[in-house]
Amino acid sequence: FVPAVAIVLGIVALERFVHDRATLTLLDNVHWTIAYAAAAALAWFGARRAPAGDRAARLWFALGIGAYAVGQVLWDVQVASGWNPFPGPSDAFFLLLGPFCGVGVVQLLRARTTRAVQRTAALDAGGLGVAALALVLALYLPLQGHNTALRMAVLVAYPAGLIFAACVTLVMVPTLRLRRDRGWMLLLAALVAHSALWMEWNARTLAGTLDDGSLFNAGFSFAALALGMGALWWRARTARQPAWERRYEGMLRLLPLLLVLGASAAVLIAFTFPHVPPLARTIIVWTSAAVITISLLRQSILLRDRDRMLEAESLFRTLFASAQDAILLMNATGFLECNASAERMYGVSRDVLCRLGPLDFSPEVQPDGRSSLESAREKIDAALRGESQSFAWLHHRRDGTPFWAEVSLDCVSLPHGRILQAVVRDVTERHEAEATRRQLEERLRHAARLEAVGRLAGGVAHDFNNILTVIMGTTELALMRAKDAPTAKDLGEIRRSAQRAAALTSQLLAFSRKQVIAPVPSDLNALVAGALEMLRRLIGEDVVLTFRPGEGVGTVLVDNTQLEQVLVNLAVNARDAMPGGGGLHISTSVVEVDPAFCRAHEDARPGRFVCLEVRDTGPGIPADIIAHVFEPFYTTKEFGRGTGLGLSTVYGIVRQSDGFIVLDSEPGRGARFRIHFPELAATPSSAPAPAREALRAGREHVLIVEDESIVRDLAQRALADLGYQVRTAGSGAAALEIAADPAQPIDLLLTDVIMPTMSGRELHERMCRERPGLRVVYMSGYTDNIIAPHGVLDPGTFFIQKPFTLGALAAIVREVLDLPDGLPGSPPGRRAA
Repeated sequence: FVPAVAIVLGIVALERFVHDRATLTLLDNVHWTIAYAAAAALAWFGARRAPAGDRAARLWFALGIGAYAVGQVLWDVQVASGWNPFPGPSDAFFLLLGPFCGVGVVQLLRARTTRAVQRTAALDAGGLGVAALALVLALYLPLQGHNTALRMAVLVAYPAGLIFAACVTLVMVPTLRLRRDRGWMLLLAALVAHSALWMEWNARTLAGTLDDGSLFNAGFSFAALALGMGALWWRARTARQPAWERRYEGMLRLLPLLLVLGASAAVLIAFTFPHVPPLARTIIVWTSAAVITISLLRQSILLRDRDRMLEAESLFRTLFASAQDAILLMNATGFLECNASAERMYGVSRDVLCRLGPLDFSPEVQPDGRSSLESAREKIDAALRGESQSFAWLHHRRDGTPFWAEVSLDCVSLPHGRILQAVVRDVTERHEAEATRRQLEERLRHAARLEAVGRLAGGVAHDFNNILTVIMGTTELALMRAKDAPTAKDLGEIRRSAQRAAALTSQLLAFSRKQVIAPVPSDLNALVAGALEMLRRLIGEDVVLTFRPGEGVGTVLVDNTQLEQVLVNLAVNARDAMPGGGGLHISTSVVEVDPAFCRAHEDARPGRFVCLEVRDTGPGIPADIIAHVFEPFYTTKEFGRGTGLGLSTVYGIVRQSDGFIVLDSEPGRGARFRIHFPELAATPSSAPAPAREALRAGREHVLIVEDESIVRDLAQRALADLGYQVRTAGSGAAALEIAADPAQPIDLLLTDVIMPTMSGRELHERMCRERPGLRVVYMSGYTDNIIAPHGVLDPGTFFIQKPFTLGALAAIVREVLDLPDGLPGSPPGRRAA
């Protein structure tokens, strides 16, 4: 570009000193050729580096300028050869500049606009073009003289094509809302300059006043270089409609009116002044009619488009207003518009809402720990970059009520800029349901974990109780024989150790709910009051014990011994938590458990319950420990200070009694255990359990069925020593063979509950077919729900828990044998101590 400008300037300056017409013609042709060749090179380079969307339009510009450069070379050849007809071969290439540039602009309009917009732009450009063409015809045709129609058509075609390209470019700017860009501004100026130069060239040619070597001829070279630079720099970039572009678009909207006024004025002038040639008058009339027709057609299309736009806007307003989700239009700082659902969701009117922003309805910190301000800015910036956002957000209404929302954030491009559309859906119910589902899943996992541990504990206790039964029974037999022997003290120590081991096993069974209990209707207030003296001795003088019995506390179905164990374990747990002293408060009440309470607390169920509350003033339990306090062997005490079975035993006993337990605690505020037992309508049982007489002898026939030989032999020795006629069997099948002998009397069946191939209950049922009314005592380390569903004995069922003492065995055998005939299960069953 720079060398081409320098050469053109040098040639123009040189022409000031040259007076030879042939030399001037040669110099004009040289700078024209150089200028158009440079312009074509610039346009081709611009087309190669253009973005993909603009490349087709830029190629048309390059083709048009290149064709003109080829025409200029042909013109040089024609002049040099002396054969320069008009129109000639070069004119065919000259005429391609305007149409090709116009086609390039049309390509861009087609790629970036809709059909409706293209139609309006075509009418705008057409109106301008017809008006410009009318001007050209009005100027040229009266000067036709002796020129042929072909020559006049070519002369008119030169500026007409360039005017077409200039008009389309002029309309393109507001249609595409282009930014102010030096490229298209230079391109438009060059096309307008070319049009004006060609109109002047033709006028001078027809008038015979065209001179070589003039500054007018140099204008073509400078216009060509400007055209090439415009084609190189041009960028079709959309603007945000600054003020000058709004004025430009407004002016173009007035174009149809201006054209109509101009055409009307031209007709008025043509018929007012007498010296207007008739041909020019005819041209003005017809072109004015065409311009008015085009303008009216454009206005009718705009009116139709406006009606469609109003209809679409009405439909949008209806959908916008009736949407169930809240829809808000906003920028980076606040809300601009909202629908009725948004007003209902946030609890404010539209006028108030549009003065606020999303942070006015958000807490300072979101549940994930991030600042609402920081998180909102991040999501808004991402949406403004065109990245759609979808996220959960904690809002609060104007009255402070929190709610969970699902927010979708999208960027919407408008003529005046970009805004954000936020679609907000209240998902509080779904969020709560999801939280409940996660809580239930966690409870299920926790229950499955406890169940697995309970199953393991029950299995260990079953085998361990058999061993303890032999140890305790053998020790008792040895003590009876040793009496004052030196080994009696050692045997006593063995028996005490075995009893402690049995107590530990009993706690395991209580946790796993495989311990057999005999619940009776009881007055909870009376049971607690009766245990207070024992609890005071247990917790010491440093801990103040208080009891507040509730009014109207009804009857509960519990095993009294087990309830005492619950109180003891909770009291010991509280004492250990308050080594420096404190308060232990026990109270009872009647409560109604609702579904909301059940959702918040594990194992709870709705209904009417009697609540036993045990509360201490200790340091409390941290939240991360609460979830583990009922697990067996879990303890925070020092090594050797606890087994970790106290609270797990409480949990097992309460669950086996068809109740549930709730623990509330915070660090520094103590711990509160609330035990809920179903309320009964029955009257409390006040008759004490009859004491059993130990080691009562008899002569009846007893059949012992036990798969563990050491336990079987021990029971046989103990009962035989008491005078009973004892037979033993190691399995159910062997016992049935003995029972099949009618000559073999059997007064009592003493059987283990869990045996291979046949349970103790099944054995008793089969033996009763041959021996109706056969009395039975079951024994086991745990029941496995065979004789005691959920570990609770049915009335009339007699059971002795392993490990048992010989006195307990003798007592329960004697008790069952002493029942009235024909009523083997009439009295309430009681578990052996």
